[in-house]
Amino acid sequence: MNTTIERQDVKVTPRATTSDGALPDAIFCPHDCACGATGKCGEHPLCEVAYDIGVNVLALTTKQQILCPYRVSFGCSEVCCCPRHYAIYGKTGR
Repeated sequence: MNTTIERQDVKVTPRATTSDGALPDAIFCPHDCACGATGKCGEHPLCEVAYDIGVNVLALTTKQQILCPYRVSFGCSEVCCCPRHYAIYGKTGR
C-alpha cells in the first residue's frame, strides 16, 4: 500500500511495518510510532482517554486541536482510532 493521506495540515505516507513489533501497526503515524518507546505522541503527551468505546476507538477527555490522522471529531467530542494508543491504553490505562 503506497497511499498518501492528507487531513488538515497533516500529510503522511503509510509505512509497511512498525519499528518495534510489540504494538499494533499505526501506518499513518507522523511520528514513526515513537509512542511505544517514549510514551508521547511526537512532542505532546498521549491524548487523555475518558473511556474505551470499542476495538481501536477511545473517547478522549478534551477537545484539543491536535493534528493527527487518528484523531477524529465525533459529535461534541473527539475520539482516537490509533491502534497503538488503544494497545497502550489497554496495558497502562492511560
